[in-house]
Formats: sequence, C-alpha cells, structure tokens
Amino acid sequence: MMPFRVSGLELRTPKRWGMSMRVAYDREMFVRQERGGITRYFSELIRCLADHPELGIEPSLTFSRCSNEHLLAALPEMTAAMPTLRLVPRGVPRMVNSEDLIKDSYLRYRAGSRGKSEQFDWLHATSYRPMKSDLAHGTRIAVSIYDMFAVGGEARRWADPHRGKRELASRADLVIAISQTTAGLFNELLPGNEAKVVVTPLGVRSEFFEQTESVQAPIAFPYLLFVGARALYKRFDLLCAALELVRNRGHDIGLVVAGAPVTDEELAMVGSAARTDRFCALTPTDAELAALYQRATAFVFPSEMEGFGLPLLEAAAAGCPLIASDIPIFHEVAGDAGWFFSSGDAESLAVTIESVLNSSVDRVAKQGLGRERAQESTWMATATATANAYLAFA
Repeated sequence: MMPFRVSGLELRTPKRWGMSMRVAYDREMFVRQERGGITRYFSELIRCLADHPELGIEPSLTFSRCSNEHLLAALPEMTAAMPTLRLVPRGVPRMVNSEDLIKDSYLRYRAGSRGKSEQFDWLHATSYRPMKSDLAHGTRIAVSIYDMFAVGGEARRWADPHRGKRELASRADLVIAISQTTAGLFNELLPGNEAKVVVTPLGVRSEFFEQTESVQAPIAFPYLLFVGARALYKRFDLLCAALELVRNRGHDIGLVVAGAPVTDEELAMVGSAARTDRFCALTPTDAELAALYQRATAFVFPSEMEGFGLPLLEAAAAGCPLIASDIPIFHEVAGDAGWFFSSGDAESLAVTIESVLNSSVDRVAKQGLGRERAQESTWMATATATANAYLAFA
C-alpha cells in the first residue's frame, strides 16, 4: 500500500542549520476550539517539533493563556503558566468572525500575548485572519489549509469561519494542505499559487493502536460509532435515518455518539433510530475514545465534505471497520480499508451497514488494511514534512 505522497518534498529529517529556525504559532484556532481536529493537528505538530530539536525548528506561541485540551495535554511544560480562560456567554465566540478591531480585542482578551514583541523566522497562522500583532512576529507567513469550503462557490451558512482564506493564502509564503484532495481543490480554485503548496497529511497518536481493556466503557450493547461535530454537512441526520431502516429490517444495533452533548433536536432524531437502551452520548478522553473505536461494530462517517477526516485514521488505527461517504477525500484517507456508500443516500448507507454486519470475513480483512494504512501516518511524519517545508521555503 502506497503511503501518502508529500508534494514536492521527501519525508526526511532536515539538516540543522547553524541554529534552529524559529516558528511562531498564533492563537486564533486555540481560541475557537476547546478541542477538535485542527487544534489537535497543531498541538501534535508543536509537540513533535519541541521534542525533536534535530528537526531544526524551535516552535513558540504568540499567546500566553490557553484552555485548549490538546495543547495542554501535548505540551504541559509550555502551557503550565496558561490558566483556564474565564467563562464567556454562549455565542460570544462568534466574535472571532467579527470585524478586525472586535476580533483582535476578543482574541487578546481570551489568550493574552507574549508581552514584548519577538521576531521569528515564520508566523504559522492557525486560521485565516491572524492578528496584525501576530503577523508582526514573523518575517514569512505559513498557513495551513484544511479544506476549500466556501471558496469559489455559493456562500453557505457555515462559511463564516472561512472568511479571509483566499486573501491569506494568496499573501502567504507557504501553503500547507493537509491532503492531496484539498491541495488539488486549492490549486483549482486559487490558481497561481501552486509553487508554494506542500501536502503534509495528518497523523494518529499511538494510543489509538494500543489495546485498552483496562479502560472502563459503559457500553453493554453492539453499536455503531459517530465521532465529532454533528451539524449540517456532517449528516448525523442521515445516519439516524439509515439506522432506522436497519432497525426495521431486524438488526438490533445501537448508536454511540462521541462529542459535544446532544441537543433536543438530535435526541428526537435518535428516538426513531435506536431504542433508549441502545443509545449513549459521551464526551470521551483520548483513551476512552480509543476504547470506543476498538469495541464498536463499525465507525460511520456520513459527512458530505471534509478536508481530511481524522476520525477515519483514528478508527483505522484502533482496528474499527470504516463506513464512509463515497467522496474523494475519504478514499484518500481510508483506501481499500473502507466500505463506501453513496453520499447523502440513507438507503445506500443502510445497505452498507448491513453488509458490514453480515460479512465477518471482509470485516477482518479490511480491519487489517486499516491498521496497516494508519501505521504509515504518524504525527512525527507530519512534523518532519512540515519542518522540511519551513526550511525549503525560507
């Protein structure tokens, strides 16, 4: 099985220059997310760079306070002085989508600053509208592109977080795409920037490969697992509709949701899809999430669009069967390890779920393929490729 291809650069350890290259990471995504795929990516990247000085990169932060769970877990020595942020009213985080003066004030209020201005070789923007004071820290700008939502197409209700993407990507000296699919869309929608695009796929933590028999799990029934955000294009509603079909055909399979607490509207959708004693909603730790993957009948990812799909890689590492929408990015991540259904089609998803339930031989074979594929994708490989990119484009 071929590993992910990293555009333009080989996965190798870069030679250190006379001193480490200094790279600063801004605060925007760490304010937006308490936890989530993007901040996990940056936290793991920063941790690997800090733990491996032979890569030639000295990571730093432009802020002084943080309550993001991934950064606190990955770098306790860097974040020990960062107190938990004060509580803010519901909806106030939308201020990060406001005009620059309001947004910058809010980011500074939430995450503070480093105090006196320092100069770095790079400023790596975690999102698309970094503060001017953060931009002043770096002589060169890198930006990570996670997807190409709301660029080049009609506006969508969830497009606000993508404001500034086109402008910053055009201005940046280095564009890091997290998948070949995202890089291809970027080059198509923002032509003329191809020479500065590098692909550095995401990785998976070792915990997801490890057996977790010692981790308590309150699940005593066979279940399908849904992980992450559930709104809009994530199509949690589609999974509920498909599960209702599966249940009506005589399969007694439950549903476990890992993520934010479920809403009343979501509970109503679940009510027709799974019995009360066959449903559970959790906000798990990483160890608990690994156990949920390992004990699930299958992980289902019905999303209609993604820039990568990190839960697919986590589930594959844990040996969990993968059911996903038939979209290019999921084929890139899961390869031959996945079962794919027609995107947006509840009947197709139901049939695919039944195929997994009824095919133990294929399930075992695909589980092996998934673990093999996940072993090729480590955060250290991501960090090495990213370090190469900083050095090559300096």
